[in-house]
Amino acid sequence: MPVVITADITADISQELQKEFDIHVLPLHVQIDETRGGLEGVDVTSEDVYRAYRDEGLYPKTAARSPGEYEAFFRQFTRQGCEVVHVALCSKYSSSYQAALIAAEAIGGVFVVDSRLMTTASGMLCVQAAKLRDAGQQAEAIARQLETMRYRVKNYIYLDKLDVVAKSGRAPVLLAMGANLLNIHPCLIADAESGSVRLGKKYRGKSAAAQRQWLENGLSAFLGAVDLSLIFLVRSYGVSDELYEEYRQTALALPGLGRLETGMVGCTMLAHCGFNCMALVGLER
Repeated sequence: MPVVITADITADISQELQKEFDIHVLPLHVQIDETRGGLEGVDVTSEDVYRAYRDEGLYPKTAARSPGEYEAFFRQFTRQGCEVVHVALCSKYSSSYQAALIAAEAIGGVFVVDSRLMTTASGMLCVQAAKLRDAGQQAEAIARQLETMRYRVKNYIYLDKLDVVAKSGRAPVLLAMGANLLNIHPCLIADAESGSVRLGKKYRGKSAAAQRQWLENGLSAFLGAVDLSLIFLVRSYGVSDELYEEYRQTALALPGLGRLETGMVGCTMLAHCGFNCMALVGLER
């Protein structure tokens, strides 16, 4: 049967990449305040979230789609005689996976994979799923392979400040204040084994210098460890175009690099990690 690859919009892959690999994404709910909200990428953009926090100090709330909404989303494909492989946002941070699973059980022919990852790390799984589909593999086999492959995804996240993380309740306020006062910028490393992130190296100094050092260390760690045919370097609002282009050129100079994908993360990741942040993603050999 024909196989369709779908994902929550939190996979943070560009529209160009979605089109190239025929990946369909489902937006989640984002609410800035009582009057501003809706579906991510449809009614609310990352820029809306950034401006609301920067100018008004408003912290957005995000919510998963309901099982009924997932069912309607999946049925548009199954009614055409297709099977579906859906890559869901990490179940530890969202009820999206559970809602998609309930919908899949009601329909049949839909295989839901808990990415156990966030942002473009789960986007990497989407691209790999599309490649397996194009190689002729069927939906259930693709889903089973993704459940093993997720442990090979390397995801290094640079956090500039802990303000947003603290405001969301994911870090103590005093810790955030101390880190900001001391100009400490933590690196988080995604761990699919536990479905969470662990603290990596802490960088000190001005943001741009810390970002450069984080990127150089991340790229060095990728050498000989990941498949360089495709890596991602994504940013959140706050990283200037000029600096981002500099970082892009640094990544492009990585020996043996095949393809570098860049882009901006969506509303949900802004709500989790904040601004002036970056992520480097690769797939272990």
